[in-house]
Amino acid sequence: MPKFLFMNPLVLLAIHLGYAGIANGFNIRCKLIKKKYNEQTNIKIETFDSKKLAAQIYVPKQYCFPGLRPAIIFANSWTRPESQYEAQAKKFANKGYLVLGYATRGFGNSEGQASGAGPNDIKDVSTIIDWLEANTLVDPERVGMTGVSYGGGISLMALANDERIATATSLSSWTNLKKSFYENNTVRKVFLKILISTGEWTGSIDPELKEVYRRLKNHDRVEGALSWAEIRSPIEVIEKINQRNAPVLLANNYRDYLFPPEQNLDFFKGLTTPKRFIVSNGIHASAEFPGFYGFNIGVWQDIHRWYDHWFLDIENGITAEPPIALNTPDGLELYDTMPPAKANPGMFSLDPKNQVEAADEWSARSGVSIKSSYLSGATNGIPLLSSLLHSHTPIKIIAWLDALNRNHKAIYYTRELSEMVQIRGIPRLRIPIEPKNESMQIITYLYEVNRFGLGTLLTHGVATFRDLTPGKAFNYELKLAATANNIDKGNRVAVVIDTTDPLYGDTKVKDFAFKIIHDNEDNLEILIPEIP
Repeated sequence: MPKFLFMNPLVLLAIHLGYAGIANGFNIRCKLIKKKYNEQTNIKIETFDSKKLAAQIYVPKQYCFPGLRPAIIFANSWTRPESQYEAQAKKFANKGYLVLGYATRGFGNSEGQASGAGPNDIKDVSTIIDWLEANTLVDPERVGMTGVSYGGGISLMALANDERIATATSLSSWTNLKKSFYENNTVRKVFLKILISTGEWTGSIDPELKEVYRRLKNHDRVEGALSWAEIRSPIEVIEKINQRNAPVLLANNYRDYLFPPEQNLDFFKGLTTPKRFIVSNGIHASAEFPGFYGFNIGVWQDIHRWYDHWFLDIENGITAEPPIALNTPDGLELYDTMPPAKANPGMFSLDPKNQVEAADEWSARSGVSIKSSYLSGATNGIPLLSSLLHSHTPIKIIAWLDALNRNHKAIYYTRELSEMVQIRGIPRLRIPIEPKNESMQIITYLYEVNRFGLGTLLTHGVATFRDLTPGKAFNYELKLAATANNIDKGNRVAVVIDTTDPLYGDTKVKDFAFKIIHDNEDNLEILIPEIP
């Protein structure tokens, strides 16, 4: 073609319109199609030690989303396969995200053994990022990681160990595995048994994990088991995350008694990065469950807002809002900090319903004596099932407190409330104790009690003590599980102190006794996080 034609303004205009027409054609085509990505399943990614991890990937179509793309890596929950997040992956891919979901070692179609988020699991994440950089148009500056439960813990550990991960969102997961397994010297018996048994049924787990469970259950060389848990705890590497100023989103559920929100609140407080903490109604992972089927409700809405802000530069307000989001009976409430637990003697003075006994042959102080027992009325109900129904249905965990055996538990009431009280956060109980034996356990329940004496369970806490000096009194402050409840005017708050609950391991001492001290020096005191 003669050179002068390229200099002809009419020719240049025609070329420009031609390119514009092609671009507009692609834009129109993109708007008309529902599936703006290509997907590939049955991918095998070879790890640093030659194991193969199963994965599937969703790649945005280049004519819809040209250039390098932000990526989200989804890590599976315990026992779940690489396809767990398929519905959410497709939603993100339709917005231009490159999404890879994979099964960690020992689960799905992946090789190896599940080691409880051990060092090999964290190295695997780096291998996956290497694979993305070698095989896709990933933007190395915009890589995020998300997981529920097991995958959430791995996401936080990977965020601390691989600087290519820009942000992580961790849902229904742990930040301190020592506390998750053995908080207040108490074994989370039911949950650990479920972890081990389901891991064996559905995959291949490291024998070391089973040994950790055995040690904790039998109180055998516990320190070694806790050291195993410590190196898998994001709280131990939080400074690496802070040094990078990497944004973090955490989410938990009030009745998650495996990875309770109060431990993640400690991690959240220690973060100096951009952060968000969401607490929803439910048990372990139940609030996230609808998202596995594509429903963008609750926490999944915030996950999308989080990535859209950090990776697509969409100003949706998520970082301008107060960072703590609590789902409450009054709807979603936002806070800069959690309401502090405070003593309010005018409203929450506790009156013991047990007889206050004087000093006797084994006790130098006056107080309420309790003998250990098996189940006697005040419990968390049927493990998992009762809490699930309590969280998501009108079926609540209820006890008739006046009918409980007071030889084996102590019952305390406040006066009738003169106004409705909104409890938000972590109640605490200050307990002056005089033990009769070297070992003992306390299970504390907090109830809302109506005028008929029926108590609806609000929250609870547990602590186990060993190597005590019989007859030597001590004060103990017990944190209860986080809660959000409204106590109706005219009702009372009750505290029940018991010695056993089916959720937890026992002290390995069948018979023990202790006294809750009531005298001029010490009394039981409750601290309630109420909002004005």
